[in-house]
Amino acid sequence: MRDRKYRIETLSFYDHSGIEKHLSGMARKGWMIQRISNGFWTYRRMEPRALHFAVTYFPKASEFDPGPSQAQQTLIDFCTEAGWSLACTWFQMQVFFHDGEDPTPIHTEPALEVAAIHRACWANYLRIYTVLFAVSLVFSLMFFSSLISDMLRMLASPMDLMTGTLSLLLFLFSLVELTAYYRWRRKAKKAADRGMFLDTPSTAGFQRILLIILCLCLVYWLASELFVGNSVMVWTVLAMLLCIAAAAILSGAVKRWLKRKRASSGANRALTSMTSFAVSFVLVGAVISFSVHIFMNMEPKELPLYAQPPLRAEDLVDTGYGNYITTTSPDESLFLTYLGIHQRHGFGDEASAEIPELKYELYGVKIPSLYGFCKEQLKRQIVLSAFWGGTMVEQDDAAFWGALEAYRLVMDDGTQTSIFLLCYKDRLARLEFSWEPTREQMGAVGERLTEFAAA
Repeated sequence: MRDRKYRIETLSFYDHSGIEKHLSGMARKGWMIQRISNGFWTYRRMEPRALHFAVTYFPKASEFDPGPSQAQQTLIDFCTEAGWSLACTWFQMQVFFHDGEDPTPIHTEPALEVAAIHRACWANYLRIYTVLFAVSLVFSLMFFSSLISDMLRMLASPMDLMTGTLSLLLFLFSLVELTAYYRWRRKAKKAADRGMFLDTPSTAGFQRILLIILCLCLVYWLASELFVGNSVMVWTVLAMLLCIAAAAILSGAVKRWLKRKRASSGANRALTSMTSFAVSFVLVGAVISFSVHIFMNMEPKELPLYAQPPLRAEDLVDTGYGNYITTTSPDESLFLTYLGIHQRHGFGDEASAEIPELKYELYGVKIPSLYGFCKEQLKRQIVLSAFWGGTMVEQDDAAFWGALEAYRLVMDDGTQTSIFLLCYKDRLARLEFSWEPTREQMGAVGERLTEFAAA
């Protein structure tokens, strides 16, 4: 029978009402809180008992303190004299328990309690979440911008979709936490003026939903990268996460050792931070260097998502130009395959009509039911790239392209551009020429893309 239980809890730092209720319920099940850390809580087995719990906040406390300060110890002694026993601490938080039926309350002044909670939260909680809110807001806006302008590219990239979703989850988390806290504080101050205590709101259910969504995103990313994408990148990321976890464990051990040695709070903070940074830098750097070494020693065809351009400008026109810069951007997810090719003149060469350029994107639709959605999205993205100044007009020359359907971007003034959308059986192609393609060139395009799809 286990004597320890480790759980992921989603109770907020300021939610003393929820923490007290939760710990009382755990005590009735035979588990006493032993240690609280960010997200992970440790319980020890005991006989099931009906206990009362009380959470207090001491704003001047620090996790790096070698022990309770004189003022903090005075608070602990006061609670002990009233029959309360200290269970554990968490930053500026102290958790007490009492086995009596009607214990003397620790808190008697609502206004002082609200002020103490706010000072403690600002020292440890609100500043971090405010920065997190600002940073995640910027990345969430970038994510939405990418979804609007290039949704299919996002669906074809497991990493981009996961990081964008992660930034959105962080934004929602920090927004809800800050909103819930400040709404409670405003109401709690009004209640304190009337001599009343106001229970803190709980966001535990909302946090659990976000945690489930996060786990689903991670599963999707792992499945995409392992089965159809870049397995080397998966192991690199997992190794980096393990290195960061190892650095956190080691820095925590250093912090606890310095506390036992009665080092000052400032010295403990500095040495712990230096240890965390140094270990993370060395381990993560070693993982990145090893991954780069693997990639550098692989043949091009052995690289993950390797693809040769199926179509080049030289296949369509006699350019007589040998200084092309060709950019290849492959990607793949459980939904789509993607290949982006951009062939442009070299740096330092003057752009002119005599140097034809070619740019195209190929999307392979793995789920047939998504085909119609992907086609409409590509049409919308092409029109969006023209700042909504044109229309996708269906052409009657699809057979020349070897395609099922063919569309061309036509501007509002009637100008026909050289931007096309070609629809094949399970593949969509967006092509942008710097010249007007002939029927022979259309046939060559269709032949090349059909061979690529078959391969």
